Amino acid sequence: MTHIDTTKQWCYNGIVNEKSIQFLMAVGLNRYEAAVYVSLLERGDYAPASLAQRARIPRQRIYDVLTSLEEKGFCTVKSTRPRLYGSVDPAVALRHHLKSKDRELHDELARIESQVAETIDALAPIYREGQRESDPFQYLEVLRTSNSIARRSLELAAAATSHANSFVKLPLVLSREQNIQFIHEPLKRGLRYRSIYEESALRQPEVADLARACGELGQEIRVCGHLPVKMHAFDGKKALLSLQDPVGGTPSFTAIITHHVGMVEALNLAFETLWSTAQEYAPGRKSS
Repeated sequence: MTHIDTTKQWCYNGIVNEKSIQFLMAVGLNRYEAAVYVSLLERGDYAPASLAQRARIPRQRIYDVLTSLEEKGFCTVKSTRPRLYGSVDPAVALRHHLKSKDRELHDELARIESQVAETIDALAPIYREGQRESDPFQYLEVLRTSNSIARRSLELAAAATSHANSFVKLPLVLSREQNIQFIHEPLKRGLRYRSIYEESALRQPEVADLARACGELGQEIRVCGHLPVKMHAFDGKKALLSLQDPVGGTPSFTAIITHHVGMVEALNLAFETLWSTAQEYAPGRKSS
């Protein structure tokens, strides 16, 4: 095995190796400190003037650099005239430096945590006050892709706390798995979930299969001849409506979510009217 002389990685022909300086700067020393420490490693003792020349730093800076290195545990000083400086074993000096950095980081994290707590206390009243202000345009969200509709539908279902009502008609935007999750998530938390299916939609095998599966999960289902719009209303607070192009052609996936309580109340009133006249869903019975 070839022996590698690691000292040559640190010094070469009396000139401090740039790589060694970069190593030390990476662990927190500045450039002057790194250059002086590497120079100190080369021999037992150095006088400050000789050391400044050796490390190639301004002579007027050598004393503050040495003071800093001594405080950080990288060098020792002898009470001689002139004073002589020596290096501390890198294994000792760097481990001590690591512990010092760890303490500094711990103290800094504690300071930041305290500042965050104070900032939260200062901002919370502003936030609470701001929640009382309403921009009329904030009552509506517009969703234009099937992915965004699917994502927000699942979020609304997961946030529901008491009940949900829906109108189901073609085309379906969510996949079968997404629809099952959409229905099952509120049901497993004990919510009452009612759906009215448009009769023509149940003629499609995939919709009939979905209705059977949702009914088995506990959803209450009824059927009517015509539904004006696809709709899902949650807790009387939010509703999602799919806006289909009445002309036809490629199915449109544009949808809106309303946070307007009055509008959601009107949608729920329409739901209750249709629910009172709709037929009970019977999976084995063919749609007329």
